[in-house]
Order: sequence, then C-alpha cells, then structure tokens
Amino acid sequence: MQTQDFVPIVIGSNKGAYSLCRAIHEYYRIKPESIIVHDLQGTKYSQIITKHFYPHLLTDFPQTMQEVITHFSAAYPDLPKIIFGSDDWFVEQLVTYRDLFPNDWTVPYVSQAIHDQAIDKSNFYEICQTHHIPYPQTFSESELDQLPDHLSYVVKAANTPLYQNLSFKGKEKVYLCPNKSHAQAAVKLIREAGYHDSIVIQEQLALKPTYQASITAYRSPHDLEIKLISFGKVMVEDPTPESLGNNLVILTQEIDPKVYDDSKRLLEALEWTGFANFDLIYNERTGEYNFLEINPRLPMTNYYATAAGGNVAKYYIEDYLLKKPMDLTILRENVVFTSLTKHLTQKVIGQTPDWQTVASCYQKGQVYNAFSYHKEWDPRRHLYVLLNKLNYYRKFKRVNFI
Repeated sequence: MQTQDFVPIVIGSNKGAYSLCRAIHEYYRIKPESIIVHDLQGTKYSQIITKHFYPHLLTDFPQTMQEVITHFSAAYPDLPKIIFGSDDWFVEQLVTYRDLFPNDWTVPYVSQAIHDQAIDKSNFYEICQTHHIPYPQTFSESELDQLPDHLSYVVKAANTPLYQNLSFKGKEKVYLCPNKSHAQAAVKLIREAGYHDSIVIQEQLALKPTYQASITAYRSPHDLEIKLISFGKVMVEDPTPESLGNNLVILTQEIDPKVYDDSKRLLEALEWTGFANFDLIYNERTGEYNFLEINPRLPMTNYYATAAGGNVAKYYIEDYLLKKPMDLTILRENVVFTSLTKHLTQKVIGQTPDWQTVASCYQKGQVYNAFSYHKEWDPRRHLYVLLNKLNYYRKFKRVNFI
C-alpha cells in the first residue's frame, strides 16, 4: 500500500478540480480529499476521491474552513496539508483567509496584494503596456462614445470573481459585439446588473478556429524560476454564450520562443509564483500572439499539461510543499485534450490546417479526456462521462454551429 506523506485537499467539484485530483492520484497513488457542496460533474461517482460535504462552503467560507482545518488536523496530526481552489472564487477566498491556516497547512498561492493586482484586467494590460508585451487594442469606458465605427469589440468585466457572483438576464461570460452600439449596450447591461468595478473594452481580433491558445506555467516560490510551461492551441471552445471561452479541445505543441519570453517577463513583472494560466489569441495583423488575461490558478483544462508529460500535482507537491529542486520542463509533445467525441471534433475542425496533427494524435493514441480514467470502475461514472460528451452535440446544434 502506498505510504502517504502529505494530505492533498481540493475545493470544488468541477472539471478543473477532478483534473487535479486525477493528477494527484496518478502520480502519488493516494486519494485526494475533496471539499464540496454537491456531487457535481467533476466528482460524480468518482472512486479516486474521498468526498466531504460542507453545505455552507459558498455562503460562509471562513467558518467552513475552520471546520475543515479542525477535521483534517485531527485526522492527520503528523502530516503536512496542502489545500487547493479549483476556480477563481475559491482561490480568492483561500488567499483572503490564508491566516486561518496553521503552520502545517500550505496554501500554494501568491499574496492577496499580488493576486488582486494580477486578476484586475485593466491593471494587467497596464503591465503588458509597460513591459512591451502584446495585447489587443484596449479602450476605457470613458471612450465609449468615441469608439471607432469600423471595429468589432469584446466587452468583459475586469474583476472576474466579482462578476461571477452576479446573476441577471442576458449575462454572458464575454460579450462579442459586432459594432460600437452593441459594445455600448453590453456595458449598460453589466452596469445595470450591479457590477461596479472596471470594464474592459477591446478590439475583437479575428475569432478563427485554432487562433486561441492557453499557457499553463509554474514558477517556483523558492528560486523564482519557471519549472514547467505548456502551450496548448485551442481547437474548439464551447459555442454557447454562457460558456464562451471554455476550452473543449486543446492541441499541445512546443511554445514559440517569443511567447515563452513574454510569459516569463509577465510572471516576473507580476511577481507571480505557483501556477498561472494565460489566455492568448493570435493577431493576424501583427503575426504574434496577444495576451488576454491571467487566471490565478490551474485552468479548468489543466489535464492537457499532465497528459503532455507535466503532471501538475508533482510541481505543487515536490517544489511548493516539499521544496525539492526541480529543473525547467518545456512540454513539446503533441497530444490532444478533449471533452468531445472524435466525430464531433472532426465535424467542427476537420477543415482546419491543424486537423491532420489532431488526427495523427488519434492514430497514436495520444488523446485524453480528463474524466476518462481507467482507475474509475463505477459503471455509472462511465455512463455519466459518455452523456457529458454527447451533450455537446446538443450545445453545438443549439447555436447552429453544426
């Protein structure tokens, strides 16, 4: 039986939470502890996770954490504990309430000051500007009436965790606006919903298939050097307005040297340590990738890095927790991370230049679905994963994408 030297605790039940739990289970052969309100998509019927239900997790986070600390400190008094958040809000709460945790607990995230500076998109673009890192042309809210008429726009809240807490008719993760008047209407809608922080208005770059990308990077808090970086080209994203920006198919490939250098300089400028995820988009006009934002955590699709050879749990545990020396790993191998069936993937991107590379990965067996793990034996889990894949046919048909 595997000896357990630490206790990994993951908050949440989404795809990102399960992907990290799977990475922990794959590498260390131990069951992560999962803190959840309900048994949702990621953790449903899973056999590799020990689940703990806390009904007030979302309504009284600090009190729930006190209960979590009491339970695990009593259950594992002699083992170090490390706790993870699986989405922006959970990470923000862990950063805010870091002082609740005793010395034998590790919260593997940056300070609140660094976190808050980085996730504010307006501030993020100022840092890009200062350090000559490419980003889309950006306008302030005061420039709404003077926006160029010939451009299309992207409108989004600068403060993601604050925006996530709002619920209103017409809410979208990101607003794609074909002209100035639509951009003005989107800003008005967000303001009337009660959002009072900054709003980002940007030129919408060509949203062609495969033009978006994701970078997952780990920078050590000990020597301040990058230890892992993985570049994923987004092949397919969720087409529905409420889920726009959620990546469904990613092709990993070697990172361009300039994009690596831009990522490194950004992490240094932000004083970022631990894992970060950058969203990028290719700018046809300039022939380079533009940086859109930083996510202060592993992405929901973090299994693409693990599948390509960079088990994300190893970096959290070996470097952050155990402080073992680690060298830089740049992931170069082509693998496909997918939430779709092969049939639907081909239907959506079969005519793109990258399809042959994707098809080759299928032929070589280098295709991975985070939920499809051979250690999961419950047939209800397998059925649930299949239905999840098939559900995307409905989503694509709903928006007339197929």
